[in-house]
Amino acid sequence: MDLHTLGLRISRSENLPTLPSVVVQVIRLFDDPNVSARGLEMVIERDPSLTAKILRIAGSPLYGLPGVSSIGRALSVLGMNTLRSIAISLAYQQLLSKQGGTIKYNREVFWRHCVASGVAARELMRRVDAQKADELYLAGLMHDLGILVFEQFLPGQFEESMRMAFFRQIPLTQAEQQVIGMDHSMAGAILAQKWGLNDMISKAIEFHEDPDSETVYPNCTRIVAMANILAYDCGFPAMEKVPASSTDVMALDTFNFTEEEIEQVKKTVTDEVQKSDLSFRSAA
Repeated sequence: MDLHTLGLRISRSENLPTLPSVVVQVIRLFDDPNVSARGLEMVIERDPSLTAKILRIAGSPLYGLPGVSSIGRALSVLGMNTLRSIAISLAYQQLLSKQGGTIKYNREVFWRHCVASGVAARELMRRVDAQKADELYLAGLMHDLGILVFEQFLPGQFEESMRMAFFRQIPLTQAEQQVIGMDHSMAGAILAQKWGLNDMISKAIEFHEDPDSETVYPNCTRIVAMANILAYDCGFPAMEKVPASSTDVMALDTFNFTEEEIEQVKKTVTDEVQKSDLSFRSAA
């Protein structure tokens, strides 16, 4: 199947992986410079289940705010960007846990990689352009979105790709190219556009394995590519016993991060992934 045909199947499918409508609205608030705290609060409160889970996470070890009993209070303490990130992370984790029950791989391992990549992208971007840091968290969190597409539409070929990557000890994207003729980054970009993610995030998803080819938002895409590799460096691979790309972080670094800065980012990634394990399980 070529990319065009896959795109048509995605656009016409009634079984497309979907995010809750409330979360789609929350994502779109990233693009609204005039959104108010009250506006975000009203959107989140439309989903009582999501509201309850957000409040449980706000009181968890990740944020440590016991006694927070309303979204308004959580907003005043955590801020809009953090609250949006929690809402999106919750929805994405639930979506991953429901996907592709017939395809066997460790979904907790995959989820940790998503979180690690999101945190790394946010922390790196804070040192480059702090205003985009939270959007880069979302891009890092969802950079492997195309795996959901392959699970849904090409399960047999995707499973073959995973086996090839494991037994030959090659990156998953390399195996996907050999088996499917494209890798999950290309498929992820199609779904990102279908979900209405903005162009900067969609480009980062599409080109995180080949950031030199992306010229519209090169800094953002390069940050997500670095974040993906840092997640592996911190011990959070996307798939168990499947190697990352052979590219190292410093080969992608055009921002002149110091070694100390990279180590600080890695420590934050490790700390937040460990805390998120407890936090998101308690909200399940």
